[in-house]
Amino acid sequence: MIKTKELMLGNWVLAGKNAKFPMQVVSIFENEVYLDFEGNEGDGFEEKEEDMFPMLLTGGILLKNGFTKRKILGYTYHFCYECYTGDIVIKITALYDCDFSALMFDRAINVKYVHELQNLLTLAGVEMEFKI
Repeated sequence: MIKTKELMLGNWVLAGKNAKFPMQVVSIFENEVYLDFEGNEGDGFEEKEEDMFPMLLTGGILLKNGFTKRKILGYTYHFCYECYTGDIVIKITALYDCDFSALMFDRAINVKYVHELQNLLTLAGVEMEFKI
């Protein structure tokens, strides 16, 4: 389950029975959100907190969103993203394509889910339309 207080507009979450469907947050209320997905031509979907789940961050998702991958020291990888609208360089280190740690503002921050990375990017002033 994911709390609405953790979400921002544009965040990706998993919704539906067994958390199978990646959907994007379009409106946020106290205990529920409205979600949508690419290609939907109808109304959005209303979901309660207990029916939404965080989406695990993977190396594949990082690569789809402009990060580059470099292998260092055995099974450790660096995923790097450079923002050209400023001097922001975000380095994400992963061990075995999981257990991500983002280095931003000279601080390492553990990142496990897509919405956490999206929120960090937003706080850093990076405007990015995240793709799943």
